[in-house]
Amino acid sequence: MHNLGTDRVEYERKKAKNDAEYSVYASAGGLDGHYLWVTLMAIALPNGISALEATGKPNVEALQAHMDVWVKEQEKTNMANAELARKAEEKQKAEQKFANSPNGKLFGAYQVMAAIKQCVDIREGYAMVYVNDVQYAKSKQLMRRIEAALNNKLQGTTADELWKKAALTVNVQNNFGMGRLLGVDEFQVCQIFVQKLDGIGQKTFGKSAPQKPW
Repeated sequence: MHNLGTDRVEYERKKAKNDAEYSVYASAGGLDGHYLWVTLMAIALPNGISALEATGKPNVEALQAHMDVWVKEQEKTNMANAELARKAEEKQKAEQKFANSPNGKLFGAYQVMAAIKQCVDIREGYAMVYVNDVQYAKSKQLMRRIEAALNNKLQGTTADELWKKAALTVNVQNNFGMGRLLGVDEFQVCQIFVQKLDGIGQKTFGKSAPQKPW
């Protein structure tokens, strides 16, 4: 009468021996992935690492040496990823802090105003425009109010310096390209900028009361 438990252990020992021997051979040819596969296989066996030990000490030592190297490489990779994540988080916090500062608020408003101006300039001389004269006049007036409200709160820079830096970061053609990918045409993109400046104005001064309809 066969002992099923003994037969299973014997089968696993033979299988582990064959797999381990092949993995050592394959590693010499650069197939390092087999080492990890054999190790995972050994862990999954009912008798664990003892099945690998049955294949012979040289094979086990070679496998252990490879795994030591693999673990160290994984640790280095994990540390590098953690450092990248830390730096990304610090950068995000710094950008958010700047955006909430007077410098950042005025810089952001300047960027939107620069985009609106480009929308106007692109359609100059055409019958169809992206931002009409009334909208452009209101945007410039609102921008002057925002600038006046934040100018005295700036730190380490001037409004003129911020404008020059902000204007250099804007290329409305890039926004048009992104808009096309999203199914938004150029007119709509420019109107979004007009609305965005209005939103900045509301955050700066509060929402104004609606005008009388008569």
